[in-house]
Amino acid sequence: MFKILEAQIVSLSDAQIERKSKQKIEQLGKLTTARIGASCDFAFSAESGTVWMYESAWYDSGQLVPDQVTPASDELPIINGTAAAGNSTSYCRGEHIHPQQLIYDKDITATKFIMTGGTNQQILLANGDTTTIDSKISRTFSSGTGGYIRQCVFPIGTST
Repeated sequence: MFKILEAQIVSLSDAQIERKSKQKIEQLGKLTTARIGASCDFAFSAESGTVWMYESAWYDSGQLVPDQVTPASDELPIINGTAAAGNSTSYCRGEHIHPQQLIYDKDITATKFIMTGGTNQQILLANGDTTTIDSKISRTFSSGTGGYIRQCVFPIGTST
């Protein structure tokens, strides 16, 4: 096989080699100067898994190819209560509903599970009363009518 190739190579004259080289260069020039995209063209890249867009040049948009995107789930949470997956077209469905998940032992009495009231300078107690902190790093509180609160203080850099 090598002898056949050698014979073909040797049988080409310098003029023929030059002519064939020019033809190949012209073909390559036509390929590189051809219109390669119009504004708003896009292509899916199997290599990167992303969408490529064309404006004045091709660029990686960073968007995942559609078949690489995990679809939004219609599954309901697996806990007691009423739940709804929603049907918004947004990936994070804004109208979905989580049922309340409450864990408690038998002896609990309350009219509400979520209390409101007080300011950002006060602590809201379970019975709805508020108490104030004497200072930002204090462990004492204004006594008021409530019971006692034990506060844990973790100095910066010592908690794990």
